[in-house]
Amino acid sequence: RREDRFDIVFDAACAASFAASRRVLTESGLYINTGGDMAAMMGTAAGAVLARLTSRQRAIPFTLKNDPGRWHRLLELARTGGLRAHRERTIAMDDVAAAVAGCWVATGDTRSGGRA
Repeated sequence: RREDRFDIVFDAACAASFAASRRVLTESGLYINTGGDMAAMMGTAAGAVLARLTSRQRAIPFTLKNDPGRWHRLLELARTGGLRAHRERTIAMDDVAAAVAGCWVATGDTRSGGRA
């Protein structure tokens, strides 16, 4: 269980639900879900409605249009310090699939069916 809190959880891999992420958000933290299937997006939307009624935390489900211009803008933000990522750990590219699968197992998230 983590003790640190974050203003924003940007879940690009749809690795955790909003409900699971709420415990690491600050009191007025924001969860952003950018991927997953329709069920994951609907779950985030439902969580957003419930959070609006019960707390100051917020959730935003959205899909990002996958085009080079958007990726270049994100790269520029990262280069200039406008976007800073918290990295819990760094792994080799060959280990990504196993790590993602392990995240789903560790969090009890069954949306992936164990596939990375």
